[in-house]
Amino acid sequence: MTERPGDPRIARVADRPYEADRAGTAIPPIRTELPDGDPAATGYATQRHNVARRITEGRRPVGHKIGP
Repeated sequence: MTERPGDPRIARVADRPYEADRAGTAIPPIRTELPDGDPAATGYATQRHNVARRITEGRRPVGHKIGP
């Protein structure tokens, strides 16, 4: 999948974990709902979407992940 800023498919998938976090509830994995293409790239796009949303709410990123 080619990621485009504001892609409605990413926004739609990103809503579920975002709302679950706000409600304090668990949800099933969203991997089956991701658009076709590279699942890792789409997952990271979903994460970026939610990070950006939280930043607009006044929250700030803390820490970072370092891979192998």
